[in-house]
Amino acid sequence: MNGSTGKVLRVDLTQGKLWDEALDEATLKKYLGGTGLGAKYLMEEVDPKLDWSDPKNILFLGSGVLGGSRVPGCASISFVTKGAMTNGATSSQANGNFGAYLKWCGY
Repeated sequence: MNGSTGKVLRVDLTQGKLWDEALDEATLKKYLGGTGLGAKYLMEEVDPKLDWSDPKNILFLGSGVLGGSRVPGCASISFVTKGAMTNGATSSQANGNFGAYLKWCGY
């Protein structure tokens, strides 16, 4: 069973663009799932001095490694961004089917 689709969907709302980005196996193994990958993208792409409300801030949505599998209770989704309360890195997780559907759509 492979826990990843090997790609992410990038969405730029300011320019109205969508594109796929490949993820290499080493990155997937190192960051393992939605929260880890979200933290990687946040740390690499968002300047620490940037305000949370700046359009250059990211909102990363990622399913867990077992999302979309037959393992019960593993359809969670993670949200990672620079948050409004502290202007620092923050994440939240939710249960339900969104993570599984995200994985089944190829992401």
